[in-house]
Formats: sequence, structure tokens, C-alpha cells
Amino acid sequence: MVYNNNLIACIKVDGKVLREKNSSVELPFGTEYTIMLKNLNSKRAVVNIEIDGQDIGNGDRLVINPNESLNLERYITSNHRFKFIEKTEEISDYRGDRPDDGLIRISYSFEKDKPNYWNPFDPWFPQWYKFSEVTYDTHTNTPISKSGWVSCDSNVNCDSGEWTTQNCVYRNESNSDNKVNLNCINNSGITVPGSKSNQQFEHINNIETENEIHVIVLSLVGCKKQNDQIVTVQRPILVQTKLTCPTCGKKCPSNDNFCPRCGTALN
Repeated sequence: MVYNNNLIACIKVDGKVLREKNSSVELPFGTEYTIMLKNLNSKRAVVNIEIDGQDIGNGDRLVINPNESLNLERYITSNHRFKFIEKTEEISDYRGDRPDDGLIRISYSFEKDKPNYWNPFDPWFPQWYKFSEVTYDTHTNTPISKSGWVSCDSNVNCDSGEWTTQNCVYRNESNSDNKVNLNCINNSGITVPGSKSNQQFEHINNIETENEIHVIVLSLVGCKKQNDQIVTVQRPILVQTKLTCPTCGKKCPSNDNFCPRCGTALN
């Protein structure tokens, strides 16, 4: 589980949070997973996710309401779940190798603060309509014109509200300047479309965000080094999973880096 700038990100399998070590998450090949995001800010978060260097929304962004979470299980552009598979030699020969294979890049920014001044033209405020009317002076019978602004909560048939939901997206052009160069050390696994998902999304209006963009990167690992050998991960490592020391066999908490009995590195 990674926390950065008021956003939590983690990988889940079967509804359980996986353990993360140095931004790497171990899970077996052939596993379907979800990406859990929780917005701890008081403002909405606009999130873009790239998996293996590919934008999962093709320009669409996820919107997470303040103090709410989203368990993302599928691509925005298709109704297939995320599935992590081994990148075999045949796959590499057909699709090629990409420097960010195995990486999940989560970039996000928060909604701009609403201005503290009144401006009927500002999109943060309800839509306003200009009106004009003419009355007559009761004594001189001369016309008197009057004009002003009326909001949508007056006796005007208009719709200014913006409907939002936890699982929503809005269309926006991606900015290639926001990408970063990533050197991936794990080239053994990639994410592909898995089984069908019923998760739904709704489009909302564009949201004006702050200029600062935050980034979280997670690496999915299907192979690991153990006793000087490269072995495949047999089961996902959960946050509550205890680690077994390969030297003395002691069961250790999952957040331990070294065995408290013999000092052997546990990862």
C-alpha cells in the first residue's frame, strides 16, 4: 500500500490488499487483480492510469470524490478485468518489449479551489441568465427599464447542476509532457484483458485541476530471486502474510526486512 500526497494506491486480489515492497508487488502469473485508490483530500482527485505504458482510458480520466475510494477492476475503454500474465518469448517476439512493461503508473491532480469572489460568468457558480423588463412610473407614466441576473434556483427552467459519482470519468486530452521515463527492471510479466467485468462508469463535465501533478508507480512482479535462483511467485503476498526466513525458518511479520533471529534478508 503506497501513500503519496493525499492518495493511497494498492493492488488487491480477491478483495485482499497485497503487500508492497519498494513499490513492487508480487503476484502469480494468470492472476486477475484490481487497483484500489483512496482520496484523502478534501477536493476531488482526477486520476490517469497507465499500465505497461498504455493509457487505460484513451484520454478519459477517473474522478474520485473527497474521502472516498475506488476499486478499479477493468479498463475504461473495455469491459475486461486486469489480468497479469507471463511475458513469454513468443509474446515478446510478437508484441515486442517495452521499457515500462510490468509497471502501473498513477498520475493525479486535485481540483482547483473555488474562487472566493462572486462572478456570474464563472463556471464554478450556478448558471446565470440576464433578464430585462420595462415598468411604468405610476405618476408620469414614463417607461422604466430594469435589468439584472437570475440564477437557476429562481423561477427559471434551467439545469446547472453537475452530477458526479465515485466511478466517473471525464474526457480530456492527455499531455505527453507529463509522462516520465521509467526504467523497468521487471520484464517477466504484462497485463492483458481478462474476464468480463460489470463495473460501470459515467461521463461528467471537465474539472479544472491544479497545475501540480503527483505520480505513484507500482511494479508487478511474477518472478523473484530466492537462494540465488529466479523462481516464479506461487501465491500473492498479502499484507498480513507472514514471511518465512529461508535460513532458520522463523516466521516474521510482513514488514520486516531482516530475520530477527539470524539476520537473513527476507526479500
